[in-house]
Amino acid sequence: MRMGQSRSAWIALCSFIATVPFTSQAQPVDGSWTFSQDFSNDYRLTVVSSSEIFSGQLPADDPTLNLVVGRRYQVTVMNASTHPLQILAKGASSANDMVLLSQGTGTGRNGSFEADAGVAWSDGTGGVATFTLTQALFEAMQVGGRHPGYRCAVHLSTMRGDFDVTGGTNGPTATPTVTRTQTTTPTRTRTPSFTQTLAPTSTSTDTPESTFTPTPTQELTATPTETPDSSPTPSQTPTQALASPTPTNTPGSADLNGDNLVNAEDLLEFLRQWRNAPLKGPLNPAPN
Repeated sequence: MRMGQSRSAWIALCSFIATVPFTSQAQPVDGSWTFSQDFSNDYRLTVVSSSEIFSGQLPADDPTLNLVVGRRYQVTVMNASTHPLQILAKGASSANDMVLLSQGTGTGRNGSFEADAGVAWSDGTGGVATFTLTQALFEAMQVGGRHPGYRCAVHLSTMRGDFDVTGGTNGPTATPTVTRTQTTTPTRTRTPSFTQTLAPTSTSTDTPESTFTPTPTQELTATPTETPDSSPTPSQTPTQALASPTPTNTPGSADLNGDNLVNAEDLLEFLRQWRNAPLKGPLNPAPN
């Protein structure tokens, strides 16, 4: 009997548990804010949980919100059916935006990170959405030179703003630009060194000119030109040779008058000398 009563009590307990609705415990959030709207012109920030997210004066239209990587946030959008919020990799214009998370359903409202387990995106009732800003989500916000931001899924070009994210590393598009500029700079410093080494060679070529400036050969060649003028030997020797003839009227010489000619005058001189000379021989015997 007791066995039947305990069994009935167990069945009744199980039935009671089955009738109680099961609700999962939501993840705690680190910060929150509330958006209303200024018609279709701007999102209007009316409530913020901390000055770390926004420290300006409220209300503020399309403000820049400060987020931190690794924290979980809750956003409440008034009239979310008319102005659903989208988390973006924000481009220069709405045509260049990339939707990562989006409230609502329909064409263009499926974000690429809505199924990410780390982000744990939740699009609840009453315009309440929650998400965790992971490092991967932060990097996706910077793809192609874009930056973190938000917009209205209906009013793309007017209701849009920015996120200022800290606590994470920059995305892949920002790191390669630093390494490329550092590798090209050392090649420009080597070219001026070659122009400086060539400069001394031009000055050394001028030195041989100084070796040809002294002219010893000109001084030596000038001295022989004066020797013919200072030595009068050729001019004196003919005068002495002409003045040296000594006419000798030697006996038996045909030239008796000393003019170096044999002529009639020499014959007359011979007769004169013969006439004045004493006779020798048998016609003029020597005195005894």
